[in-house]
Amino acid sequence: MVWSTLSAGTAGWLLLAAGVGKVSDWSSFRRSLGDGRIVPERVQPVLAAVVPPLEIAFGLGSLVVPDRWTLIPAGILFGAFAAYQAEVLRRGNTAECGCYGRIRNVQSGPWTIVAYAVLAAAAIASGVVGRWEPVLLRTEGGAALAAAALLALGARRSERRSGFPYAEVYYMSQRLAGEPDGPARQALAREFGLGVAATYKLVPRSRALWLVLTARFKEKRQA
Repeated sequence: MVWSTLSAGTAGWLLLAAGVGKVSDWSSFRRSLGDGRIVPERVQPVLAAVVPPLEIAFGLGSLVVPDRWTLIPAGILFGAFAAYQAEVLRRGNTAECGCYGRIRNVQSGPWTIVAYAVLAAAAIASGVVGRWEPVLLRTEGGAALAAAALLALGARRSERRSGFPYAEVYYMSQRLAGEPDGPARQALAREFGLGVAATYKLVPRSRALWLVLTARFKEKRQA
C-alpha cells in the first residue's frame, strides 16, 4: 500500500536523521535534556547514550527491512517524543528539543507534538498492515516527506518572539535586581549554556525592554 510504504520511509529517514544529528552534537543533546527539566540528572547520561543508537537502528530497519519489528518500535519512539515534548510544553518551556542535533533546530510546540503523534500512529499502523510498494517509493518518497517535515517543524523557530518563556523571567529578574543589560545577558547565557549573542534570539532587546518597563510600572503601582 502506498501510504504504509511512505509512512515507513518517512519514519525511517526522520529517525536516522535524529540519531545521526544527536551523535554529531552529543553535548547539545545532553544539554537539551537538562533544559527540559523533566529527566532526572542521573538519568540524562543514560538516555543520551541509548536514544541515538536506537534511533539509528530502527531508522535503518524501517528503510531496509520494514516490518512490525522495526516500525512498531519506531512508532513507540515517536510517541515517546510526543509525550516528552507535551510535558515540556505543559511546564511552560518551549526550548529547542535537540531532536536533530546540527541537522535542524526544532522547537517544542503544539504542532511538533501533533506531528510526532501522527508519525507514531502512521508507523505503528504501517507495521501492522505490512504491505509494501517498490523500494524506491519508500526511500525517495519517504526522504521527500521527511525533508518537508523537518523544514516545516524547524520553520516555527523564527516565528516566535522568544524561544524560552522562562528565559524572559530569568533575564527580567536580573534586570529588576539592578543588573545592566550586558551582565544580565551573560547570566542568562551561563544559565542556559549559550553564547551571549544567542540570548538575543531568546529575549530580543525590544521584548526585554518592554518586559522590564512593564514589571517596574506594576511594582510602582503596587508600592
